[in-house]
Amino acid sequence: MKSLLLVILFLVLAIVVAGAIALGVTNLGVDRTATKNHLVTGTLREVVVKPGRGNVEFVPAFKLVRVSETQHYLIEKPELELTRANGVLTIEPKCDDYPGVVVCYSDMRITVPPGVKVTVDGGKGDVDLRAVDIRAAHVETGSGDIELGVIGRPGLLWAHSDSGDVELVAASARAVDVRSSSGDVQVDVGAKPRRVLARSDDGDIELALPRGIYAVKTTTSSGDVSVRGLSRNAASASSIDARTDSGDIDMRPR
Repeated sequence: MKSLLLVILFLVLAIVVAGAIALGVTNLGVDRTATKNHLVTGTLREVVVKPGRGNVEFVPAFKLVRVSETQHYLIEKPELELTRANGVLTIEPKCDDYPGVVVCYSDMRITVPPGVKVTVDGGKGDVDLRAVDIRAAHVETGSGDIELGVIGRPGLLWAHSDSGDVELVAASARAVDVRSSSGDVQVDVGAKPRRVLARSDDGDIELALPRGIYAVKTTTSSGDVSVRGLSRNAASASSIDARTDSGDIDMRPR
């Protein structure tokens, strides 16, 4: 009896999906949810997340990595795959679905201990780091906003979004590389960095940095440029390179 009901459900779903595709509908708007928690023990040097279409939030932890997963689905729940090798934890939700038509993805809230590197590989959701103490970050999303709030003394903070705003606030960072193909870019760093690269194909760039001497390069094809309170010297060991094709550039002391 259960098998017959499943067959009927899949037939009905196939008819609905076919109709949705024929009408150009990209999402049926049906969304069931469930929550699940995962605990990872042991020492880690890096956490890699492949989020797919879900949002990812990182928050600080004392030692353990905890993943709080909110599953969104229509028929089958997504399965969260956790793999660990050589101190690297990879987190990836997986599900069989009809992309863009049938809902199947996971939003995740992940606690990270101090000193790890955080990597987010692609996806189509927002990425948010809240007051985390990490040694480095490499965050990329295809469609979504990125907000990095970082404490400690990380090396490179790298954040790129194909479509969305990028905001980075750090107490300290040796190097910053932020970019949005379509969106605004904001950077606020407390200690003087060695290098800041900020790019936007279509959006404004705002930089707040400690007072000091910088080698400054700015380029905008359509917009205004303002550099206030920062000394400029092309021979400085600390460099700023800000470029936007369409938007304003504003640099000021914090």
